[in-house]
Amino acid sequence: EPTKVFRPRFPHGTSRRSFVAYQAFDLAWHLLLLDICTIYNRSSPGLTRDGVPLVDRPYVWQVMDVAAFAATTSVVFVVALDAFSMVDVLSGGSEPEDWVHPKGYWRDAWTVGRFWGYASLFSICLGGH
Repeated sequence: EPTKVFRPRFPHGTSRRSFVAYQAFDLAWHLLLLDICTIYNRSSPGLTRDGVPLVDRPYVWQVMDVAAFAATTSVVFVVALDAFSMVDVLSGGSEPEDWVHPKGYWRDAWTVGRFWGYASLFSICLGGH
């Protein structure tokens, strides 16, 4: 795995208070997104036990179902990371600048090695490690 790929999410000298406030907002946003994805996943006929098979649905809805399922996995990962980072920084275990963006930044992904965060998350979504 590539190392030292991700740049810090917060600049050096960021206060713990501002870090926790930002992470709390990010956590709330991702919890809302998780709720939306979960409601969609539970109500989609292609993803329910007694519903229509996914392959019998129109292609657009197949894509939506798979995207919502993958987004749920991604969002759960970010929610856990946000919550852990807040606890770790508040307890003094780390500094705000130690926490990088969970999947890196899209504009930094100009090589396969720099794209590793998204590639590994996609692998996790598909059940790999």
